[in-house]
Amino acid sequence: MQLSLREVLLAVVVICFGLTALSQGGIFAYSIFLVALFAFMAIAIIANVGRGSQKILAVGFLVPVLTYTTIIVSTGTANLDPYNGELPINKILRPIRERFAAREYYDTDLGVVIPKDSPRVTGGIGGAIGPSVGVRETPDRHTFMALVHVLLATGMGYIGSKFAFWIAGNQTSQQRSDDEPSDAPKTPPVGREFES
Repeated sequence: MQLSLREVLLAVVVICFGLTALSQGGIFAYSIFLVALFAFMAIAIIANVGRGSQKILAVGFLVPVLTYTTIIVSTGTANLDPYNGELPINKILRPIRERFAAREYYDTDLGVVIPKDSPRVTGGIGGAIGPSVGVRETPDRHTFMALVHVLLATGMGYIGSKFAFWIAGNQTSQQRSDDEPSDAPKTPPVGREFES
């Protein structure tokens, strides 16, 4: 199981774009959601109508993605908040969320931004934030967690497709070695043309 240069470059692009979306939110996050939606639909179509190694890769991708998605969806919307979720991934993501989140404090009555070192934000003498102070987070908690779940599901799907391809190659190799006489030359397993 080797990685091609194309796979490494694609992984670097996805990771860079994913990190940008995690830190900026907005159009970057929504574009990742859109690309993932179309990619998952295309892979589902390949899993249904594809043949040979294409079908192996597509099914190997979809099984972990659907399993992870089912777990996340079945636990409810609390897992879209790193501070309220029940799954261990939420506890792991809290410090990461703190690192990526940009907070902007504003006066809810006037709508103006308040400096972070203002007594209204830091709590002043009483130690509590003033009643008319709101917080905007970029990206917001739900977008951040949904994006993390999409990126994790995609990574799990990629690993699942590689595992399925490896299993199929080993089974083909094992079947051929069982069918061939011991003095016949060994042939490489099917599917090696995709490894470069």
